[in-house]
Formats: sequence, structure tokens, C-alpha cells
Amino acid sequence: MENLIIIIGFGAILQGLFLSGLYLFSKKHNSRSNKMLGLFLFALIWEGVNSFLPIDSIGNFSIGYYFELPESKLFMPIFFLHYVLRKSRREQPFLKYLKIAYFIAFLVVFISFINLNTYIFFGENLRQIFGESKMEAIFMSQQVLAYLLSVLVFIISIVELRKVRIYALENYSDPDKAKFNWLWRFVFLFAPMILLWGVELLRIFLELPEGLSDLIVLNWFLVFIALYYISFRVFSEPDLFSEINVQFQTSNSSSPEGLSLNQFSEIEAKMKEEKYYQNSDLLLHELSKELNLSSRKISAAIKEYKHTNFSTWINTYRVNEAIDLIRSNTNLSIEGIGQDVGFKSRSAMYSAFKKIKGKTPGDFK
Repeated sequence: MENLIIIIGFGAILQGLFLSGLYLFSKKHNSRSNKMLGLFLFALIWEGVNSFLPIDSIGNFSIGYYFELPESKLFMPIFFLHYVLRKSRREQPFLKYLKIAYFIAFLVVFISFINLNTYIFFGENLRQIFGESKMEAIFMSQQVLAYLLSVLVFIISIVELRKVRIYALENYSDPDKAKFNWLWRFVFLFAPMILLWGVELLRIFLELPEGLSDLIVLNWFLVFIALYYISFRVFSEPDLFSEINVQFQTSNSSSPEGLSLNQFSEIEAKMKEEKYYQNSDLLLHELSKELNLSSRKISAAIKEYKHTNFSTWINTYRVNEAIDLIRSNTNLSIEGIGQDVGFKSRSAMYSAFKKIKGKTPGDFK
């Protein structure tokens, strides 16, 4: 059983190394976010190497004890969060905290290099100098720190993706901009990793039987398979909101900020007259320039008077015009009508119809 686990483990490690290299050095999908994805996968694979390495020493230098190989556990949650933040354009507010986390992670790795140098120059490693109990305490402390950081990172990722969704709905007319299930799946895949990690720590602290460790390892293989598939999926996706340079912020204000109902009615009249909504790439800040009003005022007025967001407001115009065209017995196909009224894709059109009318476009024929 143990030999089988080692063989499967190294097969998974080799596959992970291939994918990590692809994410780091791909020219077709070259981006900073994908490099972070590659580094995250590499940190995870390096941890697997530490766990499955079938040898206990290199020459006279033992590699089977604490800090005798560089430790990657702190890097795993940091690279994970950095990737999610970079992919969703939320990196800037967290840069200071990321730098602190990287500094601590590199300090932990540096212990391994100190350990190697004390052995080379003094013939003793840190375990022999300071005692095994002290080194084990330091090692387990950073294990617990890495685990708690992983839990925090998971929570932050969920909170930030929810903010990103709100931002998309408040600033983009294309409803597909608020759909990034591929990134949600990647984030939620971190949950079973945290669970397995927590069970392993619990096994160590409670000194439970080693047989439980084999079961945990087998479950890790299943997580790796899912991770490889989902990571390749997110690797091929572009960064969110990459087509424009925007300052990410959401407005929680429910106040119309000075726009009266009459003023908003004038905006709606101009929307119908000029048909701005027929621009499938219409953005809130573009509309604000056309109307010579601040985007914050428009967004607040939509919330106040229509009780919805910018995306739904714009798509309501598109849906209503599409219904008129469908009922007019035009020769255009439903997909052609969708393009004419401003829907960027068939899926966006059907999604808007279901949300706004509770029906599909075909139901209006």
C-alpha cells in the first residue's frame, strides 16, 4: 500500500510540475496572474515532494527532519490569494499585507538554508544545536500559522469575489461579466484542501494512528486531480475587467446624491431616444460621459428609483426592444435580434430574459 501511494504520488507530482511550468512560461496566456497560479501549484507540488521523497539523506546530510528541506506551506495560501486578487483586479488594496506575508514565508524558508550552512561549516544541523523539541515547536508553530492563514485566505477570497460580482453588475451592461464560475470553482476547491490539512494537523496533535494518514493522502490525490483540471480551466481565462483601466470601488450608498425623479426620467427618455443600450460593451462610466453626469450619481439614482443595478437596468431596455422585434414578425432570428438590441452573446440574452421576464425569448413568439 505504501509503495503504491508513493508511485501514484510521484505521478501526480510530475503532472503538477508540467502544469506549473506551463502556467509560468506560457506565451499564449502570458500574464502575471497565471505566473502566480504556476507558483501556487509549484508550492503545492514542492510540499508533495517533501512528503513523498523516498530517500532520507543526500550524502551525509539528512533530509527527513524539520527544516532540512525548504518549507513551502506558508507560500501556498499566499500564492493562492495573490492569484485570486490579481485575476479579479483586487491586488492593490492588499499589497502591503501580501508583502508582509511573503517576508514571513521567506524567513521560514531561510531557516532551511541556515540549517544547511551550519551542517557544512560546523558539522551539526540546527536540530543538534538547539535540540529536537525546540525545532519541532518552531516547525509546528509555522504549520499552524500556515493553516490559519489558509483559512483566512479562503474567507478573503470569497468576500472579494462577492465584491467583484457587485462591481460587475454596477458597472457593466453585459450580464456575463458577473459570471465567473470558473474562478468560484477554483476558490471553493481550496476548502477540501483546508479540511484535509486540518485533519492531518489534528492527527498529529492527538497522536492518532498512522493509518489515518494514508486515508488523508488518498483524498489528496482526488483533490490534485480536481485541482489540475480546474487550474487549467482558469489558466485559459483572461483577467477580469482587463479591457479597461478602472478604479475598483463599489458604492453602498442608497442615496440618489442629488438626482431628482424628474432628472432621472430625463435620463430614461434620452436612453430610449439615443438607444445607448444597443452598444453591447456599454459601461457605466461611458454612459456618464454621454450624459455629462457622474457615474456615482447615475448608479445611485438607478438603485433609488428602479431598485436594481446598472446591468439589469440596461438589459431591461434590451429585453423590451427584443420582445417588440420578436412580436413584429421580423425575419431576423432570435440571435440576430439579440445582437441588434445590444446583447453580446446568446447566453447573455437568455440569461437577461430569464431574470427580467422569467421566460425565454422564444416564449414571446
